[in-house]
Amino acid sequence: MQATGTGGELRVGSRRAAVLGRWELRAASGMPAVRFDITAAVAASDSYWITQGPFTVDLQFGRWHWRWDGVRAVVEAGTASMLVCGRPEMVRDAQV
Repeated sequence: MQATGTGGELRVGSRRAAVLGRWELRAASGMPAVRFDITAAVAASDSYWITQGPFTVDLQFGRWHWRWDGVRAVVEAGTASMLVCGRPEMVRDAQV
């Protein structure tokens, strides 16, 4: 499975650590667990909160948000890379 989109966030609790731009999600090896590699452009970040973690990653996918908690992210040169496990929590835009 592969998906791409634009928009999202890395959060620590209620604090926004980063605003994400274009992102790509790819299924990672290692079945039977559901795992995905995510790479995203970092459009903006908070210099303190981006050094904290773990994060909640929230990816906009059409009118939906796909969310994973407890995510460790590596942010370098304007790009965030992370591995997420399990199926995302899916929330419609109106509930965000």
